[in-house]
Amino acid sequence: MNSRPWTAVMLSNDGFNKVRVVDEYAPISKKEAKNIIQEKHKGYLVVTLILGFHASHAHTFRSVKNSTQASNSIIDPFEMPGF
Repeated sequence: MNSRPWTAVMLSNDGFNKVRVVDEYAPISKKEAKNIIQEKHKGYLVVTLILGFHASHAHTFRSVKNSTQASNSIIDPFEMPGF
């Protein structure tokens, strides 16, 4: 089986919206790679595959769970405690 390096971005399917970014060697076929990576990481769904290893440079951020949490207010980091 020929394989290539992939970076997989995964989302937990437990309702807590946890994100995992991992580097894996998997088949050249995107569909096969997705299935194999999901099997290795039970409880997570692959939402993105990127060719190459990039997980060490990836950053994940907290997502907004619903529209009532989102606002158009401006946050000035210099007005926050600790600055």
